[in-house]
Amino acid sequence: MPRPEKDINLGGEGKIRVYYSTTTSSEKIRHNCRFLQSLLERKKVHLREDFEPWIPIDIGMDREERNKIFEKAGVRKTPMLFIDDQYVGDYDTSSNWMRLEN
Repeated sequence: MPRPEKDINLGGEGKIRVYYSTTTSSEKIRHNCRFLQSLLERKKVHLREDFEPWIPIDIGMDREERNKIFEKAGVRKTPMLFIDDQYVGDYDTSSNWMRLEN
């Protein structure tokens, strides 16, 4: 697995960001996006001041910007959860945290 690039600035310092795909043909990715959103809403993360609306990372996004996000995360799998401009994982990682919390 490629090592995430820590020096890339995505402008998300002090924020919670989720990047997702609206054009994927993968049912699993669409499912993971819906469930990550539901999980974050149950935790009321979307009500925090540091939460930004979900950001589509699709063909319409500038290719250079999209590649910076993939490089920063070290993966190309969406949805991608960033906290304070650092990649913290995807749906599977987040749902595992929530299971451990309960």
